Amino acid sequence: MSNRNAADRALRMLGDRTFVIENLPGVVGLKGDRVTLSFRRWIFGFKDNYIIRAAYDPRLRASEIVLEGDRSRLRMVFRPTPLGLEPSIEYNGPRRRIVLPRALEAARKLASAALERAERELSRIAVEREAAREGRAVDRLMGDIGWIADLVMRGSLIATIKVEGGPGLMDRLLEVAKTYEGGYEAVYLSGRTSDGGEVRVLVKGGRPLGVYVKLGDGSEHYGPEALEIVSGGLEVRVYGILVLPRREIVG
Repeated sequence: MSNRNAADRALRMLGDRTFVIENLPGVVGLKGDRVTLSFRRWIFGFKDNYIIRAAYDPRLRASEIVLEGDRSRLRMVFRPTPLGLEPSIEYNGPRRRIVLPRALEAARKLASAALERAERELSRIAVEREAAREGRAVDRLMGDIGWIADLVMRGSLIATIKVEGGPGLMDRLLEVAKTYEGGYEAVYLSGRTSDGGEVRVLVKGGRPLGVYVKLGDGSEHYGPEALEIVSGGLEVRVYGILVLPRREIVG
């Protein structure tokens, strides 16, 4: 992921009032639309009740948080830098020597929380996209009878069971795979329907790695959602696969 993507995502979070309230250090009270903040330095302190406004400006690539208090006003502006996000602070009110350094510290922690969440979200999105890409590739392989023959040769038939089709079939097949996955890298399930259709599902680590469905009319379908159109009873052969073909499947 790029630093720019993470910074822009974090700036959008900082423009969200709910995120700010949930992550801003020093919050000691919340009543209605007012937030109580406490700033302390050694034995001295200052406390005020604030209404918080937050906004993100994509043109300026900046976020602004304004805290309007009963006795003070605090403004935080966040802008991207090569190292992340840097806040600037403006403060009008009493106990400036106490509030200003604590407010700057709070703003930096808030920026850090936004960046950390943005990076986690971008990492999750990247993993999901890669899994989807790999899944589509394996789905297609599941329709290749030569590849299936190679797959079956890498394992052994461990059970033959009856499974009912219809909604929830994917979940039922995952439960079957979970029952037999011990000691194997993956589980391959090959099912036949009463009208001559075929279902092929490859499961690894509790998730579907590839799904292929051929209905009785000869039409072919790919992906877990294809199982929703399979009806009637299936006779399913369960194979324990010791080693997956590494050339096509990495994960």
